[in-house]
Amino acid sequence: MSGEEKEVCIPGLDGLRGDWSLGNTLVLYSSSKNGEPSLKELSWETSLFHGDYRKLVNESAATFLNLQKSMSGEEDDASKSASLLRLSRQYRSILKDIQSRISEEKESELLYKLELLWNLAEILLVQKTRLGTILPQLLHWIALHFNNPDELTRDILSEDIPERPESHGSYWKALTLFLLQGRTEQALKLLHLHSEMNSEPYLSLEELIRKMPFFKGNNMSIPDFEFRWGHWQTEVSSRISEGDFSSSQELSRLAALLSGSEKGTWYEWMCGKLLYTNPIVKVYNLPYHAEQALSAFGGLEAMCTLDAVILATMEMDIPAIMHELCSTLDNFCLEEKLTKVVASNNNDNPNSIWNQLISHHSLWQVGVLYFDHCPLQGSHRLEAVFERIPINNENKANKVIIW
Repeated sequence: MSGEEKEVCIPGLDGLRGDWSLGNTLVLYSSSKNGEPSLKELSWETSLFHGDYRKLVNESAATFLNLQKSMSGEEDDASKSASLLRLSRQYRSILKDIQSRISEEKESELLYKLELLWNLAEILLVQKTRLGTILPQLLHWIALHFNNPDELTRDILSEDIPERPESHGSYWKALTLFLLQGRTEQALKLLHLHSEMNSEPYLSLEELIRKMPFFKGNNMSIPDFEFRWGHWQTEVSSRISEGDFSSSQELSRLAALLSGSEKGTWYEWMCGKLLYTNPIVKVYNLPYHAEQALSAFGGLEAMCTLDAVILATMEMDIPAIMHELCSTLDNFCLEEKLTKVVASNNNDNPNSIWNQLISHHSLWQVGVLYFDHCPLQGSHRLEAVFERIPINNENKANKVIIW
């Protein structure tokens, strides 16, 4: 908020003006000349100030210090990249630990989604990939965070239908999801449970799945993989044309998936489609494929916040990622941490979360720590902040003097 006064008309009052104080506090006063002048403070707390979130703040601060030490100590880019990736994973580990401690379902789901988004940003913006190929990492991300097929398989196996597991309502859905995620071994295990597994159509599909080539960058060249892939795709199309799977609607659908056409969520579908049509897609082509996938699922109008952040991450648009997160959450802690990692440890812009921490009676030292590592504005901001921190005991006064 700017330093200009804002006037708000309220019925029964001549006017009410306000300005920001320290942290999450507004100072309110009447613009009327009648009556005694008075000031009122309006304060509110954010989730950062409660329970396990305070643990998140403190542990993240420790990782932040390690980040500063690593970035100042490493000389070559490769070492810095490795340190950055290691510390990014530490941040995610902290998020997952806090999520496991929180019993409130909505709060736990929020942290789960934030860790999911951080992981995607880490893959696309921090982690270095050989030859620029990105699909193996994206498939791992999908399998790690969207484990629906595993849950469905457990449900199938828990039912008392050992002779016909395919009669379970989730059998074909689980098979489809395993294939969308490129988890062919799990798909084959589930397919082998089918009571008609020894019939020709099922054996034909089993062979196609088993023979599917995967790009292994360490010991395979791109031309070699493209040759194997083209041969396999030709065989898939040929068997579909010859009617190998026409006797079963479910098998036909799975065969169509292998040829590159089936849907889940837009990002699962995108990864699955790329797996079966363009498995050596480069990271710089990902925005195009993301927009195509989103269009197939209703376009921008059908997006939720999670979709918007995932799209911005795949487009590698850091300002858009921060905008979406800041407009959704009641604090800037996680967005700020993510910015530090993906923007190569840029500490030149003090932000709202630091002011929030400074205003808290026990977290203010964490806020000071962040300001202290801001090379351009930190010291000047600290001078202004210290003038406004209430010094209500000797211990706090001594700490301020030390800083």
